[in-house]
Amino acid sequence: MRRLATCLAALAFLTAYGCGGGGTATGGSGVPAASFGRMTNDTTTTGSTGAISGTATSSTGQPVPGASVTVSAAGAAGRQAGTGRPSFTTQANVNGGFSIGNMPPGHYALELDFEGVGEDNSEVEVHAGQVAHLGEHHMRPRPGEGEGGGIFNGGPGIDVGVIVGTVKEESNNPIADARLSIDEVAHAISGPLGSYAFRPLRPDTYTVRCRAVGFDDAELEATVQAGLPTQLDFVLKLGTSSIPTVDPATVTGTVTDADTSEPLAGVSVHLEDGRAETTTDDLGQFSFTHVRPGMHVLKVEADGYRPYVQPLMCPPGSTIDVPVQLHAKPADETRKGTLHVVVTDAADGSPLHAAVVIGDHRPFYTDDNGEVTVENVPVGDHNLVVMARRYEAVRQVVTIVADPTTDVGVQLTAHVGAEPPEHGGEHG
Repeated sequence: MRRLATCLAALAFLTAYGCGGGGTATGGSGVPAASFGRMTNDTTTTGSTGAISGTATSSTGQPVPGASVTVSAAGAAGRQAGTGRPSFTTQANVNGGFSIGNMPPGHYALELDFEGVGEDNSEVEVHAGQVAHLGEHHMRPRPGEGEGGGIFNGGPGIDVGVIVGTVKEESNNPIADARLSIDEVAHAISGPLGSYAFRPLRPDTYTVRCRAVGFDDAELEATVQAGLPTQLDFVLKLGTSSIPTVDPATVTGTVTDADTSEPLAGVSVHLEDGRAETTTDDLGQFSFTHVRPGMHVLKVEADGYRPYVQPLMCPPGSTIDVPVQLHAKPADETRKGTLHVVVTDAADGSPLHAAVVIGDHRPFYTDDNGEVTVENVPVGDHNLVVMARRYEAVRQVVTIVADPTTDVGVQLTAHVGAEPPEHGGEHG
């Protein structure tokens, strides 16, 4: 099971076009980026904010506790180079239920994900003073995973369960980055909301140890049953942890053009495992202090250059200097074009809300007119996949040119026996 506490950092590797040679969707939802930091994992509403609630389930309808649930601004918001994608993430509870509150009105992309079960991407609309009850969201296996391949997907051979829960202070404040372990069997780290989830475990009674800096260690027992989630919540007392204190590391470097050796200013530099980001100064220099000792990945990106990725091992108390040379992309790679896609129902021609995927990047979503425009797409051939709920997906190759805009019309055919869709409803 992936560490859900670092789910966002992993997702950052796959930001949509516009980051390191991709593109930018136009016509965002208008949701302020700062508002994501004020959202809550409940159904809090005010006169100017709303909320959503739902249940994360597998393709066979089984609840998926510990599933990662993320909302972000639909459309362009947050898909800009170097800025990351403004978002709020919570986890499904022991019954697969999730809630997100204090959300400004607008359109949001909703993403559910759990290793071994699958994912679901859709779009929701939030209204002030209201709670949008989304019902069940069925996560589909990713390509290659197959139906029934995960712990919650049904079928024979389900002989494992999971332990999920939270880590909090006595004052009920969540504790992030707590370390949880079951001997040498399994390990987990709590996320920003104090939530954690272990990988699937065989039925048995386990002793779970929880440690966090500034708190006394704690141990609890949990009995895992086949095919069922087990909720185990920790409340830690202020005290002394057995986690050894280590000196942080420092990572510095200078970014230059590989051909001219000139320093490059304003370049985006990520220390991805540490979830830190900065930009180079006028001399092309960057610095990260208070770096957690251990393995990290340094990623450097600049417009017109190939990205630079370098694994770094940072011993305690060390200072590591990394000279970075960026190589310019060939002219063909730097030429960009614009793609305009219109998605309609093949039967009646009505516009459809749909997810549009270009290459292996994250989806863009059509508006109420069934349209989406994606800018800064590299010139050349790209695989295009268009998906909507209750419709057969369409896959085709599109050729992007620098000028004019490449227009593509896609007609989707409803699944046989599917109920008539409500055009303009949720995205698929």
